Amino acid sequence: MSDKNFMALIGIIIVAVVGSFIVFGGDSESGADWIGDPLQVATGEANGDEAVQPADRVKGATNPTVTLIEYADFGCPACFGFFPQLQILEANYPDDLQIVYRHNPLTSLHPNAFAAHRASEAAANQGAFWEMHDLLFERQPTWAAAQSGLTVSEAANIFEGYAEELGLDLEQFRADVEAEATFDYIDSHLDSGQRLGVTGTPTLYLNGELITERSAEEIS
Repeated sequence: MSDKNFMALIGIIIVAVVGSFIVFGGDSESGADWIGDPLQVATGEANGDEAVQPADRVKGATNPTVTLIEYADFGCPACFGFFPQLQILEANYPDDLQIVYRHNPLTSLHPNAFAAHRASEAAANQGAFWEMHDLLFERQPTWAAAQSGLTVSEAANIFEGYAEELGLDLEQFRADVEAEATFDYIDSHLDSGQRLGVTGTPTLYLNGELITERSAEEIS
């Protein structure tokens, strides 16, 4: 990819992120207002967490020019808004863009989110993380408590239906949803985000650099 095309792709990604925030807003446990400010202000030492890790959930280019790490919450409206933009980017740049998903459920804001993240990891154990990831975002209004009014257990039943739809072994899925390893993996991402200063979703790192609204202005 040429330097010109590389910068164009960077600019497209940042515009997509900023646009999603303007339309859907962002979620933060700190209650910060991100409109007009950096999309996420990360503090503290990174300790390499802004780079791809061996255990990460990764898709896209195997030898990427651009890597996008997203700390996201399946119940977050802004993440829901960014999801279709990310699909377009993935389709348009299959040989250049690598996407990394990290769990950051904000349970104080989205009480059904942690169950959704557990469902995605149970699906991952059967090779269907991204398929479950897509269903959870595509159908967020049907299970997220703010829109649907469902309880955690009711939402979990919906997720089990998604597993059945994907052809997963339901007995294994149920066991993996409750497995200690599932909780530990999600917690590892929460710990990673904490080291980076992540308090809201989506928080995105583009080639190791935090995406901010100022970056969009500089590139445009």
